[in-house]
Order: sequence, then C-alpha cells, then structure tokens
Amino acid sequence: ACSASLRQIFVADTGNHRIRLIKFNDHTLSSGTVETLTGIRSAGWEDGPAHLARFHSPVGLALSFANSGTLFVADSLNHRIRAVSAQGYVSTIAGSGAQGSLDAAGIFASFDVPSGLAIDETGVMYVSDQKIGRIRRISPGSTCGDGRVTLGEQCDDANLANFDGCSSLCTVEQGWMCVNGTFSSMSSCSSICGDGSVHGSEECDDGNDDENDGCSNCRIEFGWNCDENTCNTICGDGFRKGNEECDDGNNQGFDGCTAQCQIQALWVCQPGENGVGPDSCKISPLFLGLFIPACVLLLAGGDRKSV
Repeated sequence: ACSASLRQIFVADTGNHRIRLIKFNDHTLSSGTVETLTGIRSAGWEDGPAHLARFHSPVGLALSFANSGTLFVADSLNHRIRAVSAQGYVSTIAGSGAQGSLDAAGIFASFDVPSGLAIDETGVMYVSDQKIGRIRRISPGSTCGDGRVTLGEQCDDANLANFDGCSSLCTVEQGWMCVNGTFSSMSSCSSICGDGSVHGSEECDDGNDDENDGCSNCRIEFGWNCDENTCNTICGDGFRKGNEECDDGNNQGFDGCTAQCQIQALWVCQPGENGVGPDSCKISPLFLGLFIPACVLLLAGGDRKSV
C-alpha cells in the first residue's frame, strides 16, 4: 500500500510480524528511510497502541482515506482483519480468530488465512480468503454506539459518551486502550497506566511502573502527595519516604530534623519502633564526646565561659 501525497510506502513484513513504513524525503527512491509502524518480532494477537500490538504473518494491506487514513491489514495466521489508525492504534474489525468461512457481522465472522485486501471508493472492503478460495466482502455500514465494532470504527462501547476510552465518534481516546470482545463485539476500555497522563479511575500516573516513588499501579502510595504525574513525599507525617533523611512528625526546626526532612548538622536521627513511625533525633554522641572534654579542660584552666 502506498500514499503518493505523503510519499510513503507501507510494507507487510510477514516473517517479522510487523508493518513497516518507508518514508521518502523527495521523489528519488534513494531517499527512503525505513521504520516500524506497528508490531513486534514475535507472533501473536493483541490490539492496542501501535508499539504494543502483535500480528501473526500479516500479508495484504489497503490504505483508506475514506476512513481518515486508516491502514487495513490482512493478519493471515490470526485469521483476522486489523485496522491501524492514523493516530497509531490497532484494532480488530473482522474475524473471530477461528479458522472458517462463516459470514457474520464484524468479529463474529471467520476467515481462513486472509491474504489480500482492496477497498473501493465507497469504503467497501474485499478480502481474498486464501485457504477457502473465496473473495469476501466487508460493508462499512456502522452505527457508532450500537455496541458492534464494524468497518471504520476503532471501538464501540455501546454509548456515545466521551472520556470513557471510546469517544462519541467510536475512536479510541488518548491514554486508553480498548479490546473488542470475543463473544460480544462491545469494546472494553481501560486507561493505560504508566503513560504519564491521568485518565479514568487513575489517581496518578508518573510515566513508569516503579514502586516507592509515590505512584504505584496508578495509585498514590502512603506518605506521598501526587499532582497528576509529579509526586512528593509528605514531610512531617512521621514516615520516611523517598529522599527524606528523617521525619520526626513535625515541620519544626532546631530539633534535629529540618522542615525539609533533612538531618541537621551535628545531629543523628533514628526511625521509630520496628523502623516505622516518627524519627527520634538527638545531638551526635561524637560531637558531645568532643565538646564535653573541651569544656572540662577550659573549666580546669579557670575559664568558666561557655563554649
């Protein structure tokens, strides 16, 4: 498949289970650069963001500008027809994954090694179903919000609400991934935890899956405050977290633990019982060991001034 206006060629890299993209800077073939559009180098089936999606021996491609530049893929050994949106989201629009020849709506239909695709000017798709020697037809007649994912839709969660993963236009919203059901084509959408933006029921999202940094599994950890994707420890709550050197349960100064939860010079702080609870801070014994003998010497010499 190719786009002359965008100077791009799309390639089904069958053996690597990937869809590749060749971009040209000018009108010469030597200017082309190759990148992976979607798929990883292991066979499988997974819908979602392009960098996570998986294919099994993709073969035929068809680019449809009638569907906002969507690239359709004959995913041959998954026995499915997949769609890659211009926004970089992969969804299954037809085929249950079972080998067969059943004519039905969307993912209720079955294919047997689909290999070739073509789309006419009205948006109708034709599929070369290789193993059974048939040409199949997929009609674009879809109604967004009816709970059935059909040609031209990335998802359909049976409503026209926004901000729930599947928009009122049946496109997957940013920060979400939607999976089309096996026995019912209604989409199930969930927010993508770890992408750095808060969606759905997420309390926080700091862009990673690490623990003990304030946000774990998109839930705020005990002893932290999080604002969207930035988390900070709660200094003064009596529990050491993050980069805190101490936490004595208050924000007062001159008691060994500063208002920024750092240990003051010449002090030592120990955590509470069993390593939890407010720190107990006291002047360093090393300092006292130097300070008291110096005072004794001064006093013995007759100088009673405090040092």
